[in-house]
Amino acid sequence: EWKKGEKEDGSDCEAFQIAPHSHWNLHCVILVIQEHEKLVSSTEGMKHAEKTSPYFLKWSEEAEKDYLEIKKFVLEKDFEMLSKTVEANCLKMHKTCLTSIPPTLYWSGKTLEILDKIRDWQRGGLRAFFTIDAGPNVVIFCEESSKDSLFELASKLPYVSPLLTKIGTGPVYF
Repeated sequence: EWKKGEKEDGSDCEAFQIAPHSHWNLHCVILVIQEHEKLVSSTEGMKHAEKTSPYFLKWSEEAEKDYLEIKKFVLEKDFEMLSKTVEANCLKMHKTCLTSIPPTLYWSGKTLEILDKIRDWQRGGLRAFFTIDAGPNVVIFCEESSKDSLFELASKLPYVSPLLTKIGTGPVYF
């Protein structure tokens, strides 16, 4: 759980664990598309969206609601609802950035290709879901039963460097 502090630069924010590492054996595969620094920082992008996007206020309100739902779904181990809510939340944040004036586009063509692949994998029965922070890289979460399949599929993508992380063994924040 991420607690915002009082400082505008975020230097006093804190993260708190909502369940022990052993609560749920989730994994994530981080698909690194771009290793160099992005052109627009997360902070700059959000400040710009707040000033210029017609969707910022609505997204901000929905993000608060989504967070409470996501926390509930993690505690209940409801993978289906967690998947839907995390993906929708991610896309709403990027919609807000895209509707800024001028638009902030964090994705690359490869990001979109990966989202298409993930949808194909999901239709094929892979229990996984994605999120994308303010950048082109994609993070895919899955349960233990899908870990090996997901990592194998991700490893075949020619333009990414997949990194596998087991959430139950250390802190992963999203």
